[in-house]
Amino acid sequence: ETEFTDHILPAVFELSQNYPNPFNPNTQIEFALGREELVSLNIYDIQGRLIKSLINNQYMHSGFHHITWYGNNNMGTKVPSGMYFYQLSSAQQTIIKKMVMMK
Repeated sequence: ETEFTDHILPAVFELSQNYPNPFNPNTQIEFALGREELVSLNIYDIQGRLIKSLINNQYMHSGFHHITWYGNNNMGTKVPSGMYFYQLSSAQQTIIKKMVMMK
């Protein structure tokens, strides 16, 4: 009797360092998903306040994805220079990295 499992390959869930970093006026953020799932990609300021939601609980296919952040907040206003955090999250995991906006 053979038993099959869907856990043969580990689930890939990776968030790459943005580039360029530091950046102005925009930066690329890349991430990889090992399976189709709901994900969010958010930008936070140093105080932990949500600045920009790039992907808000959206169903994404497995594979590599990239998105450009244009240094604006959810209202469309340019953010000031400083350190920001970007967070990729799914139901199972979360990865956070930091980046710097320089004007």
